[in-house]
Amino acid sequence: MLFCPLYVPIPIIVKVGFSHDLVNVFDRASDLTKAIKWGCFLPICIVAVPFAYRLEKWFHRRCRPVQVSVFKGSGSTETYPSPLALPVLAFMLFVWGLYFWAAGRAFGFDGLSWYRSFLIGLYLTFKQVLTFFA
Repeated sequence: MLFCPLYVPIPIIVKVGFSHDLVNVFDRASDLTKAIKWGCFLPICIVAVPFAYRLEKWFHRRCRPVQVSVFKGSGSTETYPSPLALPVLAFMLFVWGLYFWAAGRAFGFDGLSWYRSFLIGLYLTFKQVLTFFA
């Protein structure tokens, strides 16, 4: 599993991480929250991909110069400015699109249409959250 949690009190900070399964993603987010003095990490995108550990290590090597360390402890060297997470999130959304397409092909429905509806729902939810806090 490749996951991307957002640091809640400072939303300009994200962490790109790897986990063996879905349960460990939330355990890992909990461990990260325990390592910081205030705030919490909230997973914003999770996707199962082959070779997730290698992808994570490749990303961390490439982005080492722009690491942001806002706390000490577990996961502190894997935090980055939020704009850097955009390519990771785009990759995750692309993989989710492939999963929807493959499911549509396997079960005889238009998976890309379902995926488009899913993305529109995410957009409208995000827009509603932003207008709530505005």
